[in-house]
Amino acid sequence: MWTLFIADYSPRQWLIIAIASAAAIDAGFLLFNTELDWYVGLSGVLHGVMAAGTLAHLRRREPDAWILVVFLIGKLAYEQLIGVMPYSMKSAGGPVVVDAHLYGAIGALIVAVPLALRRKPL
Repeated sequence: MWTLFIADYSPRQWLIIAIASAAAIDAGFLLFNTELDWYVGLSGVLHGVMAAGTLAHLRRREPDAWILVVFLIGKLAYEQLIGVMPYSMKSAGGPVVVDAHLYGAIGALIVAVPLALRRKPL
C-alpha cells in the first residue's frame, strides 16, 4: 500500500496523517468502544493511509481513483454491517477490531481533506 501512495504527500504530511489517524482511533475507542480493554496493531492507521491516498488520487483524477473509493468504502461498510472480513479473522495480537479501521480512515480524512483542497499540487 505504501508504494501505491508514498508520492501523494510529503513525509511531514504523512506523519500528520498517521498521527491524526492514530488519535482518531484512540478517541473512537474512548467514546464508542468503552468495553475494549486492549488494542494491538496498526491496521487502523493503514486504513487511514489508504483513505488519504485515495483522496489524493481522486483529486488528480487518476484512473484507479474510483476503484480505490469503491474498495475502501465497500470494505469499511462490510466490516461495520457484517463484521470481520473472512480472510482476516485474527491478527497477530488477537481478534481484529474493525472499528479501528473506520476511525483511522476518518481521522486521516479530517487532515487530508484540507491538504487536498490546497491550490498547490501534492
